[in-house]
Amino acid sequence: MKIHNKKSFINVKSEKNFVYGIITTILAIVCLAVLLIKFEWRFLIAGIFLLAIAAVNYSIAFSKKGTLEDIAESTDERDVYVIMKSSRLALKLLNYVLCAGCFVCLVLYGAFKMQTFLIIALTLCAVLCLLFIIMLSANIYCEKHS
Repeated sequence: MKIHNKKSFINVKSEKNFVYGIITTILAIVCLAVLLIKFEWRFLIAGIFLLAIAAVNYSIAFSKKGTLEDIAESTDERDVYVIMKSSRLALKLLNYVLCAGCFVCLVLYGAFKMQTFLIIALTLCAVLCLLFIIMLSANIYCEKHS
């Protein structure tokens, strides 16, 4: 994802901090909108705190280059391959752990008839489905943009 280019008038040096600034700004707006509906001190404090964090993130985004951008510029093809291979292995292991946890909780539910195990199994199954949808979406995106 490239936020800046040579034609842009906004010079974003750290994309990560810029995205964090956008997210905290949105959260601050939500807190302040809820404050207008129902006045409570916690929403006011949270909104002010989030606006301060957003200001810090924006100042970092426009003033200095982020660590991820520095690392991305200095990596070669072998480093990219190792990163891709290790992330694929980590994702595969996470998939196996979630699947095993789901089946173990289903077996425990069958043995003890406690609804807690069924809730945990359904939650892990939902996480597995979400992981599949995210992986599929990322794969489609990467195939179209490479």
